Order: sequence, then C-alpha cells, then structure tokens
Amino acid sequence: MIGHCSDFHKCLLFFVSEEPNDSDPENTPEIAKKTKCSDQPGQATSIPDDSKLKESAENCQMPKCTGSDDTEQKKSQSHEASEARPDAESSKVSKSQDSSDVPKAIEVVSLVDDLFAQKVTHHHDKCFAGCCSLSKNEESRMLSMKYKFQHSWLDKKVSYCDKTGIWWATYVEGEGIYCLLCKKHDCFNPQNKSKTFNKEASSRLRLQALDDHVMTQQHKTAVTTELLQRVSYFQKEIDEHDKVSDTVLLKVFRTIYWLVKEEIPNKKAESLIQLIEKLGLEEMKYFDHKSRPSLREMFLVLGEALECSVLEKLKKAPHFGILVDDVTDVSVYEQMVTFVQFYDRAEKDIKTVFLSIDNLLEESDSANAQTITQMIVKTLTDFELEIGKLSSFVSDGASVMTGKQNGVAARLKKEVNPKLISIHCICHRLALACTDTLEDATYFKQVQLWLVQLWKLFENSPKKLAVYFKVQTEMKSLLFTVDKSKNVAMHRLKKACQTRWLSFNSSVQAILKEYPTVLQTLNKLQSSDSAALGLLIKIRSFKFVSAVYILAEVLPHLDQLSKTFQLGTIGLCQVLPSIQYTNDKLDEIADSLSPVEKLCKDLETDGCLNMLELQPSDHDITGMKYLCRKYIDALKKNIEARFGNTLPILSSLAVIDANKVPGKNDPAFKSYGVKDIQVIAEYFDLDKDELTAEWGKLKYDLLRWNSEDEVKPQNECLKRLVSLNYFYPILSDLADILLSLPVSNAWPERGASAVKRIKTRLRSSLKNDMLQVLMNVSINGPEVSSNECDEVCKASVMLWLSKKKRKKLPTGKISKSTATASVVKCFSEAEVQTDSVAENVISREEISDIIRAELLAYDKSCRLEMNESDSQSDYDSDD
Repeated sequence: MIGHCSDFHKCLLFFVSEEPNDSDPENTPEIAKKTKCSDQPGQATSIPDDSKLKESAENCQMPKCTGSDDTEQKKSQSHEASEARPDAESSKVSKSQDSSDVPKAIEVVSLVDDLFAQKVTHHHDKCFAGCCSLSKNEESRMLSMKYKFQHSWLDKKVSYCDKTGIWWATYVEGEGIYCLLCKKHDCFNPQNKSKTFNKEASSRLRLQALDDHVMTQQHKTAVTTELLQRVSYFQKEIDEHDKVSDTVLLKVFRTIYWLVKEEIPNKKAESLIQLIEKLGLEEMKYFDHKSRPSLREMFLVLGEALECSVLEKLKKAPHFGILVDDVTDVSVYEQMVTFVQFYDRAEKDIKTVFLSIDNLLEESDSANAQTITQMIVKTLTDFELEIGKLSSFVSDGASVMTGKQNGVAARLKKEVNPKLISIHCICHRLALACTDTLEDATYFKQVQLWLVQLWKLFENSPKKLAVYFKVQTEMKSLLFTVDKSKNVAMHRLKKACQTRWLSFNSSVQAILKEYPTVLQTLNKLQSSDSAALGLLIKIRSFKFVSAVYILAEVLPHLDQLSKTFQLGTIGLCQVLPSIQYTNDKLDEIADSLSPVEKLCKDLETDGCLNMLELQPSDHDITGMKYLCRKYIDALKKNIEARFGNTLPILSSLAVIDANKVPGKNDPAFKSYGVKDIQVIAEYFDLDKDELTAEWGKLKYDLLRWNSEDEVKPQNECLKRLVSLNYFYPILSDLADILLSLPVSNAWPERGASAVKRIKTRLRSSLKNDMLQVLMNVSINGPEVSSNECDEVCKASVMLWLSKKKRKKLPTGKISKSTATASVVKCFSEAEVQTDSVAENVISREEISDIIRAELLAYDKSCRLEMNESDSQSDYDSDD
C-alpha cells in the first residue's frame, strides 16, 4: 500500500514524465532483477516442457479435447506431429520443468470451458494430452477454404504470452480463432471498437494473423489487465468502487435529504456520512466527493431535482394563483416568500407549493409596490412559467399589496392579467376583526396588556420564575398527594401577541388555569418589586376575573375558525358557512351567559377559586353580563365588516355548487344563477349567450350530482366540472380558476416561520440559492420513508452524474532523486505473491508500465480532487 499522498504523486509524475534508461544500471530498480514464482531463487523463467506437462497432466487426469474422435489414433498423430516439428525451429517455445504449471494449466482449461461452453474447442493446455488435429467434420468444412487452420499453431511461440504465462490462442470449430485473454477481459480495438478475437472469432486462418494480433493495442490491454488483476489491490478497489458507485450516491443523497428535511445544518453532512460508515455501511467509504464545495453542489442538485418535479406539474396547469409575504431574516434582509396554488388534473388534487425566496432590497432601495411587482414577474420568468396563467393573487392586506391605484394587485392587473382576482387573506381579516373588537371594548385591551406584562415579569427574571414554580408546586401539593404532585408538570404563562393569531387564547387559558398561583406569587414579590405590586392590584379584582372567563369562553371558537381558514385547500364556498357557524356559537354564549354561570360556580365553597375570597355583588354580576354582551356584539359587528365586502365576482362564482341548486320543480330553478353568470361574463369578458347556454345544461348535471348518496362539497363539483371540459369549455375553465384560487395567506406565513427556523444566528450567512434549496425540501419535499422521496433521490443521482466532470490530479515533473525511493517502495508493497504468475525477468520498461498502471489505478480508486476552484468560502456557511 502507498503510505503517503505526496509519495504517490511523485511516483506518478516520475513515471509519466520520465523515460527509462536501460543503459544506466543504477536506474534499474532491484525488483526488476527478481523472479516472481520460482521454487528456486534466481532461476530464470522459461516456457514449460511439453513432455513434462504431458506426464503431469496424465497423472492429474487432464480433461481431453472435446473434438477428438479416436484416442488411440490421435495419440499416434501427436507422435508423428512431434517428430515432424524440428526441435531447433526458431518459433518453437523453449521448455522448462516447473511442476507449478500443471495446476495453472488446469485453471486455464476450466476458463476455456467456461468461456466457450458447449462448443468444440482446441487449446494448447487442453489438447496436448491427446489431441493433435481437428475433428473430421471441421476438416471437411475447411476443404473449400483457401487457407486452413493448422492445429500445430497452438504450440507455436506466438500463441504463448511470456508476461502472463498463458497460452492465449484458442480455436473453436465452426467459428475461428479466439484470444483467451481478450475474451476474459472483454477488450476491444480502441480504433474501430471491434471485438475480433473476443466476441467474434477471427476468420483469417493464417499464422500471420496470430502475429498481428499480438501487436495490437487490444491484446496489450488484455495482458496489462491480467497482470493488474493478479498483483493489484487497487484494481480490486476500483472494481468494487465501480460496482457500488451508483448505490453509494443514492444512499448519500438520501442521507442529505433527511438532513435537509429535518432542518439540520448542512455542515453535519460529512460527519453523518462518517457515522453511517462506522455503523456498518462500509461501502460508504467509496463515496469520493466529501469536500465542502462538492457537498454544497449535492445540496443544490437535490433542490434542483425536487424543483423540477414541482415545476413539471405546475407548467401543465392552465391557471395558478400566487401567494406572497415578506419577512425579515436574522441577517436583516427583507425576503419575499412566494407560493403558488394550482389544480393538478393528473392527480385530481389542489396543490399549494413553495416557489421561491428572494431578497427584495438586493437590487432596489425600497420594498415598495413597484419592487414587489417586478420581483414577482422576474420570479415567474426565471421559472419559465407563463405569466398569462396567473389568475389570482392573495396577500396579507397591507396597503402596499392592496392599494387601489399603485398596490401590487393593481399593478399586476395592469401589467400581467386584467382579469386577475385579488384576495385579502381571510386569516388576516379575522385577526383584524379581533383587533378592532379590542378597540371597541377597551377593557379587554387592558386585559391583554396586563397579560403581556405578567409574561414579561416572569420570563425576563429567572429568580421570579423560580418563585413562581415553587409556589405552583406548593399549591399543587395541597390538591394532590406528595408523590403525585411531583409528577405534575409546571405550567408557564403564555405571551399574548396581536400578530400571532392563536396566542391570545393560549395566554388566557394559561392565566385561567394558574390564576391563584399567579396571585400568590405576586403577593410574595410585592414587597421587593413595584411592577409585581402594580399587577397584583390590577388583576386582583372581580372585573378582571370576569373578563378572563368571558375570553376563555369566546376565544376557542375564534381559534377554531382561524384553524379552519388556515387549511391549505379551503375553498371560497367554505368561508361563509364557517363564519355563520361561529356567529351562531357567539349568539348562544350571549343568550346563555355561560361565562357568568361558570364563574359563580367556581367561586362557591367547593369551587377552584374559593380560596380567593371574592364575594361579587349583584352589581358586579350585572356588570359582567353587560361586558359579555358588549364584547360579543362588537366582535360580530367587526367580523361582518371585514367579511361583508366580498368581491361580487367571488359571490357569483360561488353559485357553481350542487348543494345550492334548487329542485327541478322549484320555480326558482329556472332563474337560479342567471344574474351571477352575467356578472361572470362581464368580469372575464366572455360571450354571455354561450356562457348562459352552458350554465343551463350544467344545472341539470348539478341536480344529478346532488341526488347522489354522498353530499359533495363545492370543490368536488368543480373537479368534476374540470373533467367535463369537452362539454363545458367555458365553465370548465372557470372551475379551474376557482380551484387555483387561494383565499388564505397561511402558507407564506409558514414559509416565514421556516426561514427563521433554517436561517438562524449560527447560519446567518446562508446564501439565497442554498436557502431556496433548504426551504424547498423542507416544505415541498415528501416524507423520507415515502416512495416519492426515493424518486427524488434517484433523480438527484441522475442529475448529479450528468453534471460536469471533476478535475483530476494535475500533471507535472519532479526530479528522479525525489521519486526513486517511493517508486521501489510502492512496487514492493503492491507486489502480491501468487503461484500462478509466470516467473519472468521483467525489464525496466515493463516495470514502468506496471507501476504507471498501478499508480493511475490508485489515483482512480482514491479519486483525489485537487480542483483549485473548490474554495472553502463557496460552501453554505453553516459555521
């Protein structure tokens, strides 16, 4: 084995650049003077004696040639042929008496039988024991030929390879002459790619053909391969590497995919691969591209493969809607996160996928409407999407997005699609309605402020938090046994934030559960903390407890409505029923005054608040009822204000619903949806008569769909309508627009959260191209255990293999004095003892060729990458 890379490079460069000098005895390595497989050291290698081989083969019961017809007759012919061939013939091979050639001959015979199964063959090692001529059928076949094969050619020196010690010439009856070495190693002519003497027999039956074949590059390559196979450990490494290369790449890409899907830093990839190798997957050692730039490229290739699969489906969609939102990352870059929604007709499903993340201020001074619009158009163009297919746009409702004159939606209508439908996110509308309610019911706004102050009091002080936990433990010990109280989890207070849709309810539920604990903690801290004293005075009142109970009863319904709106595939027709259901629940609370009833019950002797010693008067109870009705009325009014001004086109499109069509015998059936169809025709500039005719036929289909056993929502009706585009070309296209219409901006909000999870303080210098890949896999990527993940990884391997070739070891020249010692050491360590190698005196030129092949094989097996362009700084900076 080669111990050091520098020695390896010196050896390689020396033998590539320097020519051997046979006249200089000092430059001849000592290894060239050695013999390889002799029983006696120093004995020169020669060709084995035929007579000795015959005697040994007979003792070993060598299998005879399959082409012999009569054993006794062929023995006689063999004796006559041996007398006819003069011993002094120059082409005759010299003999020696080496018993080790007998088992080698048996191996060669076995190789001939394997390569030419079920064929009549003639070979030196197979025929010398009893066959000296061809069969009668073969002789009769060659009567008409001008040139005929002579069996004696198999005993000529030209049929023997001095370097490998193998008789290579093999004759197959009915075909021609083959080269055993070329066929074994599947060598071909590098000039014309022909495989004569290998796959195809040589039909040139002349002795000169054997001489010519020995001089070809094809035969020389076979000889070199045979030698390397015998003495090269590196060749075995190469063969194993080539065998598992694609499998190893697939496993590496799966490892990287898991790393990205779990949002683990990229720099952990190398150590994870090493861990997998240590855990028993030894073939991972054949993974050659462990440098940081190579790993970075593999991450990018993985993202590109997943991106291609998403874009392939998106480009087939006739319409799509776009969802955008901006977020400031940890590097204080203002990023625009873009999603798209479309209907996949192949899978019959609505898809919402991440598209891109872009730095808005990279080429602009301000993130205004013009900058955002240009970025959206640029993004669609870069992904080769047809801009005319953009049919809808949803945003958070900020003025820069929804401005009537110069907002992003208005600009997109002017520059991209005049029929674009702009949507104000229903989740943001609901949050704004709740915020407006706090402005009308001011006391609840103060409650929210006090909850935030309580959270900060304990969150910013470990000492006060420890007191809070201690009090919580003591109070729980009064309710449970000692052992059980130890297993009860400690509950923290939650932060109430207006920008977090579900945070206010979490904060209210936390204070309701731990209200006695909070009071006891503030009571202990009031002597040393003025903030604790002020909060204690504010929250230790019946009105505060009343407000908490009212919020705890109302906010869960609003949270449920918000979660419904956040569903990725919610349709337009589901918005109004969900709001109506929430309003009905609020009316029930206002009529029953359930918060007042629950509070009074908890203040009783056996209630959870009996230790507070609160004794509400009738005036306090009346004030709580008034407060409850006022808050609910304000909430319903603001929800109606935020959702009442729905676009007329959206209301008109909602008529395509099988559940809303009146019965056929109903007088309203004939006129149902006619006015809405007129609105749709005017908005999209369609032929009113043609659209009205399609709608008249579609109503009967909607009735039939509604009569089926299962009640189908509007989305199912729209999907069926899309599949009937042959009968309803206009309405089918409108149905596709409705299915691709996003009504919630929840996905960009999730994308903003993903940005903050991925691009953290420790990964603050991630570039946008890598951030794009990480978010793409994190959001769009299938689960690691799924078949879709396997397809993505396989596509990544194919894409990786199609990329540019890696640069190999650079060439150069070094002095002989610095390389000679390493050369001798490399060859000595690479030399493997084997009894099957013929014992020849090898010249310096042959040593140079073998060592050159060995070193090149080592270079290939190690895959040393010395690409100067692979700089460390180009890696995604997780560090």
